[in-house]
Amino acid sequence: MGRVQDRVAVVTGGANGLGQAIACRLAEEGARLVLGDLDAAGLERTAAQITSTGGAVLSVVGDLTEEAPAARLIQSAVEHYGRLDILVNAVGGSRTGKIWEMAVEDWDFVLRLNLRSVNWHIIQH
Repeated sequence: MGRVQDRVAVVTGGANGLGQAIACRLAEEGARLVLGDLDAAGLERTAAQITSTGGAVLSVVGDLTEEAPAARLIQSAVEHYGRLDILVNAVGGSRTGKIWEMAVEDWDFVLRLNLRSVNWHIIQH
């Protein structure tokens, strides 16, 4: 039995990379997952990997820097599993270029992606 057996975990950025790896590891340890990401195909692949080993997973596609998709992700976890025990904010990234060479729009994108996502929604509740 895993250390997080039957815990409900929300993982943002669960379609690829670190978020995917964390989600799969939590599933191996027995957690029930709710994954959020913009990449629907990537979420489908991650969910298939988790369910193929007997894991429980729900996927929510959306831009988690926006209030409505972030709220839908958290609400889905609570509605589907009855609670939320673990939150992993693995969504993040950057646009290519050195900070001092970035356009203001690119810098704003990086800040929004890495700082706003689901974090602020959880704090509000």
